[in-house]
Parts: sequence; C-alpha cells; structure tokens
Amino acid sequence: MLSDSNGGQSLTIVTAAAAGEWATSSITEVDLEAGEGTTFTVTVDVPAGTSEETYRLEVLVMNGNEELAKSISNVIVQQEFEENMDVMLDRTPGLSKTSKRKYAENDLSDMFL
Repeated sequence: MLSDSNGGQSLTIVTAAAAGEWATSSITEVDLEAGEGTTFTVTVDVPAGTSEETYRLEVLVMNGNEELAKSISNVIVQQEFEENMDVMLDRTPGLSKTSKRKYAENDLSDMFL
C-alpha cells in the first residue's frame, strides 16, 4: 500500500462481508507520509463446521470515513473428506494358464497336486 496524498494519512484496514469476521490483518492502523508505503497480510481462518459455500471477503483501506481502496475475494469452503475402503487380498496361489484352461473345461484331475 502506497500513500498517494500530498500529506500524511492515518489509514485503517477493515475486513468486511460474509468472510470478514474470519479475517485478521497483520496491521489494522498505519500512519503514512506522502509517498511512503507499507505491506500487510490478511489471514482467513474458516471455523470448523462452516457450510460448503463461496463466501465474500472485502478488505478496505479507510482514511477516516473515506474508502480509499477495496479488494474483493471469494473464500471457497470445501469440507475435507476421508475415504476408507476395506480391501481383502486373496492369498490363494495363482493358477497357470494350463490350469485355468483345464478348470474352464471342468477337467480338474491334475489341477491340485
């Protein structure tokens, strides 16, 4: 963020909209002189159990009651899922092609020795 005013500014960072209450900014207020800049990070922590949906997040840079800048983002909430499968391995010795052929022909006489 860069101050483009002719003098100093006291700026406030505000998070708003549906996801605004989940967001925190690394700075909430900053005083900048003309041409001076700073950076900040907004972190979103979605509460457990939040419904799957797209939520709007607005980050506003305010100078008193005047909105100087606004960034709008979508926060897409998707639930993690874990898939469990029961797998059973058949440890029966495999049949050779010859044995399979004889089994298919119902000639089982020498299949199991």
